[in-house]
Amino acid sequence: MASLDEDEDALLTTNLTSASAYFARPLCSSELQPRQFEFHPELNIMAVGTCEGDVVVLDWEKNQILQRRIFEAEEDRRERRSILALSWLRKNSRLLLAGSSSGKAKLYRLDNKGALEMA
Repeated sequence: MASLDEDEDALLTTNLTSASAYFARPLCSSELQPRQFEFHPELNIMAVGTCEGDVVVLDWEKNQILQRRIFEAEEDRRERRSILALSWLRKNSRLLLAGSSSGKAKLYRLDNKGALEMA
């Protein structure tokens, strides 16, 4: 009888050799320093919250930034807080709720061009 480790190794080898190759492409530049992201439920866009405190809307099919907004304007950019939460609202998918590590939350409205404005 084969040991549990041998069975796991055989299963892993079988899965690796029978799996088709899949290559992923990046959805956004690492220059954004993404911290949080949320895909829009209907459109080909996503919201990205950055470590620097920006909320970014990008077209993930074209890998194109549609808008980049500063969540909190601070004199010293080093004092800006990370975006910790993003959520497109279910009842109105044009609304995006964003929260930062400062404890503040903001509600944005998405316009027809992919730009965010305060709701």
